[in-house]
Amino acid sequence: MTQDQRLLRRYLSQYIGARRNRDGLRRRLDEIRTDFATSPFHSHDETGGGGKGGESSVPVYVTKLLEVEARLERAYKELTETMNKIVAMIGLLEESSPEYAAMSMRYIDGFPEEEILDRIPCSRRTYFRLIDAAIDRLLEYEGVQNTIAAYAIKLSKIPGFEKVGIE
Repeated sequence: MTQDQRLLRRYLSQYIGARRNRDGLRRRLDEIRTDFATSPFHSHDETGGGGKGGESSVPVYVTKLLEVEARLERAYKELTETMNKIVAMIGLLEESSPEYAAMSMRYIDGFPEEEILDRIPCSRRTYFRLIDAAIDRLLEYEGVQNTIAAYAIKLSKIPGFEKVGIE
């Protein structure tokens, strides 16, 4: 597998990662809300009824809530932007092709391999050939080349970049 193929696969996988991040933030927000709703401070006045050393716990919960809500809002924005870019990229493939179907299910819908194999009745080997052919076809486009070049620059700024298998 070439460096460009690895980069493109990693680029396309961003949407799945962004969805996981969003889902994790949603769970964290729910946990904070549940913790606050069940805390003894919730039923007291706005000072929190004391807390440790007489300090209020309500502001701590509110601060956590606001922080996670802001992160969730950023995650939604990132998710939308990423999805739009990836949908546009996969849209370069012929919509009626099995490559398009495999790529959409993998990189947009985020289906696991087994589910894709159930939906596209083919062998695992054929599935990987479809993905490889689609990746190669996408790499023929100058816009895709430019996108992954910019993505490589972005990744190079991350500490430990070399450890992810992309030199």
